[in-house]
Amino acid sequence: MLEDIHKVSLPCAKIDYVRDDLTKVGVMHAANNTERYGYEGILLTRPAFYDVLLSRVPAHKILWSKRMLSFNQNKEGVMIRCSDNTTYHGDILIGADGAYSAVRQCLYKSMIQKGLTVPKLDMAPLHFDSHCVIGVTDVLTAEEYPVLAQRTGDFHVIIGKERSIQASSSTVSLLSTNITFL
Repeated sequence: MLEDIHKVSLPCAKIDYVRDDLTKVGVMHAANNTERYGYEGILLTRPAFYDVLLSRVPAHKILWSKRMLSFNQNKEGVMIRCSDNTTYHGDILIGADGAYSAVRQCLYKSMIQKGLTVPKLDMAPLHFDSHCVIGVTDVLTAEEYPVLAQRTGDFHVIIGKERSIQASSSTVSLLSTNITFL
């Protein structure tokens, strides 16, 4: 699966930081991520990531609009119980269900019941003190935008007093921009 993810992503070699007047703050080099962490940092869009995940699971095994209430795990695998009283058994449980993940909440509850420590920040309610506008372009050509010819998806961050702007190329033919208003 990692090969498929690499096909729809770009390695991130560095993150450039500048102020809103474009004076340089610094650079975080990520070229040695593989030796430090075992994998390189990559940039890809969420839809591309989902497409790779979904391509690995037969369509008849994917159930949409289910609400998980709990799960149990043992040597045989994992069993989940849903709000419609159905149960499902499998080998692994993947939580890709958003910021208020039911999978994560059930995992934390299970950890607490077993006497394991859950980081305080993970247990705190999410607070949103900013607004973010995210844009991803339609497919572009390298002739129009030469940055797309590069084989790295370097990340650029402009740090402002009232907003932060982040830009990157996230796949071979897309540009991504995030503007966060504080």
